[in-house]
Amino acid sequence: MSMGSQQPGPSEVARDRVDVVGFPALDERFSRLNAFKLRALRACLSAGISPAITGGGGGHVARVKCRLTTLSTVYALREDGEPCTFVVGAHKRDCGDENDHEAAVDRLNLVHSCPEGVRPAYLAEDKAEIETKIAKMEERVREEARRTTPAGATRMPNTPNGGTRRLSSLATPGWGSASKPSGDLDERFPGAFHLRNHVSLLLQAGPVPAPTQGQTFATSRDFLVTVYAYAQQQQFTLERLMSASTSNFFHLRCERAQRKYRNTPGGCCPVQLMAQRADDGTWQIVAADLQHSHRFGGIEPTATPDRGSEGPSKRARYLAPSPPAADETTATPVQHKPATLSTASASLPSADLVSFFASLFPPDEAFSRATTLYRAGLSTTKDLVALLHMAPGTLALADAETRRRDGDWARTWSFVEVQEAVLEAFGGP
Repeated sequence: MSMGSQQPGPSEVARDRVDVVGFPALDERFSRLNAFKLRALRACLSAGISPAITGGGGGHVARVKCRLTTLSTVYALREDGEPCTFVVGAHKRDCGDENDHEAAVDRLNLVHSCPEGVRPAYLAEDKAEIETKIAKMEERVREEARRTTPAGATRMPNTPNGGTRRLSSLATPGWGSASKPSGDLDERFPGAFHLRNHVSLLLQAGPVPAPTQGQTFATSRDFLVTVYAYAQQQQFTLERLMSASTSNFFHLRCERAQRKYRNTPGGCCPVQLMAQRADDGTWQIVAADLQHSHRFGGIEPTATPDRGSEGPSKRARYLAPSPPAADETTATPVQHKPATLSTASASLPSADLVSFFASLFPPDEAFSRATTLYRAGLSTTKDLVALLHMAPGTLALADAETRRRDGDWARTWSFVEVQEAVLEAFGGP
């Protein structure tokens, strides 16, 4: 793009490129980094991508990425997979005057490595949040245009962004605080994504005992790996709250402690862990409350968060597939093997799902298939609609993930075979 391209005035920002939803070109220039983010967010929304914005370089770098991974499914982000390769990035260019900083696009990869069939589900869940981010970004761009000062005037200082840092983010170190220093702080506060291999190794070694108050760890990395592994083992999500200027304290809480869950069964979960750094450099747990007020372990309460999402929380489901809650209003009496199901626990698949499969398979095979599919996130006959519309490649990926998670390598049937049987029985395509 030509260096002489005219930038929009303050009154034009709201309608700037509203109809242009294509991604920026390499080396394209923007008046501010926020203007680049606004364009990228609009393009992601138009392209059906659920974005994650990361930063760094003291607020001089911005990256807009696809937040999925190579192992993402409709029910799980699966952060143990590699991050999706899609990324659009820009950096701030100092043009001489301290108020005049252009942003130039320096990274562009529009090719995804995440499963294509998974993106629509996450976009549908994130759309309202993305639109809110776009509205806030539009206001920031307007504010930046209004406060542009003449040469020599005092510039309004930038304030660091602190606040919550969530375990489910795919951010690189520096997310959550553009001015966060590197070096020692990065070592003390490593991101969850960078610890995923250590967490996997600890889980492979055997059961992880519950963290206890007074327990001491040699490094912050050891503490984080232990509590993340415990959370993953128990199938709930921890999110991390941390001030960008704090280097001696950790506060982690259950994802369901957020206020949006206050009207759900169990309310805001009280589970939290706090650790403090001692003078000798070790870390000690100073508070550990692990009694959940809600059902967990891959099972979501029947009520949904205030946000109105129909699926499991996007922040919780990356650790383990969270099956949709059974729709008791549509369940039908069990017609096959009633004695078996009468003693089954509440974690077993719904009666209507077992009954449905019993019309296609022998009773013992029907129950086995229904139970396995329940663990993969299909709990009622309504959920079979999603199964029938999944691409074979996506189903094969979910099948492999379920076998690996449950150790079900001896299973002789696949999800694709179930899909084909249902389609054949009911005259599907």
